[in-house]
Amino acid sequence: MSLNTEEIDLIISELDAEGAAIQKIVQPDFSSLVLTLYKSAGCHSQRHYCINLLISLRQGKTRLNITSKNYGKQKKQQRFEQFLKSRIIDSRITEISQQGKERIIKISLNNSNLLTILWVRLWSSNANIIVTDKDMNILESFYRKPGKKEVSGEKFSMPISPSRPSFASEGSPTCAGLCPPANAGTGKKYQIRDFQKKHENQHPFNSFIDNLYQQQEEEEERKNLKEKISAKIIKKLSLLKSSRNRVADETKESGNYEIYKQYGQLLLGSKHLIKHGEKIFKAENYFDNNTIVSIELDVNLSAEQNAENYFKKYKKKKGTEANLLEEKENIEQRINNLEELLDSLNSTENISELRKMLEENEFKKEPKEKESLPGLLFFSGKFRIMVGRTASENDELLRKHTNGNDYWLHARDYPGAYVFIKSFKGKSIPLETLIDAGNLAVFFSKGKNSGKGEVYYTQVKYLRRAKDSKKGIVIPTQEKNLSISLSDNVLKKFLNKEKN
Repeated sequence: MSLNTEEIDLIISELDAEGAAIQKIVQPDFSSLVLTLYKSAGCHSQRHYCINLLISLRQGKTRLNITSKNYGKQKKQQRFEQFLKSRIIDSRITEISQQGKERIIKISLNNSNLLTILWVRLWSSNANIIVTDKDMNILESFYRKPGKKEVSGEKFSMPISPSRPSFASEGSPTCAGLCPPANAGTGKKYQIRDFQKKHENQHPFNSFIDNLYQQQEEEEERKNLKEKISAKIIKKLSLLKSSRNRVADETKESGNYEIYKQYGQLLLGSKHLIKHGEKIFKAENYFDNNTIVSIELDVNLSAEQNAENYFKKYKKKKGTEANLLEEKENIEQRINNLEELLDSLNSTENISELRKMLEENEFKKEPKEKESLPGLLFFSGKFRIMVGRTASENDELLRKHTNGNDYWLHARDYPGAYVFIKSFKGKSIPLETLIDAGNLAVFFSKGKNSGKGEVYYTQVKYLRRAKDSKKGIVIPTQEKNLSISLSDNVLKKFLNKEKN
């Protein structure tokens, strides 16, 4: 509810603002203005008059009152604020009064005989601050309204008399945007809201109004913040649960990979029985009660080579399952964290904490799902590591799935994979993650058989494409060197493989 006419009169009566200078002007948002008023109490007095006068144009909450709240500045000065600073800083107030009980306040200012008037209209649905010179020429307005002629260069008209019947009717050309609301002239007597009068407080009603609206605005902000945070958490939980279902399906599809190991061993044990060019070999599976199994063969390969292919398939499937299990564990942990955060949201009342929660990295846009990502995806702690195994995967990762602050790694002197570490804003890449990524860069290169290698790394923004070269070829700058000895523990963690 906005201030009524009786409340505005009481607010102004407590101000004692005549003779005060405009010391500071702040426009904290797009609906309010704060003027710092100052005047000395005299040479022999230690007391000085200094207040922050808030003018709020928020619909349904229009008001003018002394405020104790510290309103911060916007990062960029607003147009109206800049104009006022150039025009009325150090001006002294010669008059502040409500005009004709119509919630229109006139603030007259004088600065070395330069006269300026601020007309503050506190109508709930049509509030504005209009600045004029002494001849009523509009210099600027808080909200520029060409349709109502509330723009610079227009003439500002006031009613002939301060009494209600003297106001021009709505739509009259003499109104100039200051016609009273439809219920004006009814003679309705508004009531001042009950408040506690404290003798030690020079501005008791101002303080009451300031506290009342601050509490309302804080409650509204608290409610809005909680709704926004809750919506973001719920959306992220939905995405994570979809990812969990996908991982479960992929784990199920991976099937019984042990059978490939058995096939390899059966082929090696029966290689003397396998004829060259044979497409199917039937063998007794002594791992499964000697049941007969049909093993498909590549006719162009020997028995030993077919067996090796089955061993490779076994290791790949086993590694895939290990990665899926790790991804599932990671997803479950993130789901638990978000569910705990959602539970704690209802009990969080501190607005600063809520604002911080809204700004936290985990409320940022979710990364794309794994199935749309080329190459391989691994996690080192909370950092995502992407590996491109071919020129096409390298190129697509670089063009579509990285930004300038992500890190790029590549084995030195050997052809191989591009390895990328996704960065977090304000977070440096830990050494453990660099070593993990370095191991992957060496392993997925032609130099992996040596068991060690040099890896260079730099940020993606320091890569440039090699002119007239093959797809995915880049030239790094500002690169650093990392010496890597392939680690069994690292490779087991990511691939479930020994370094050899």
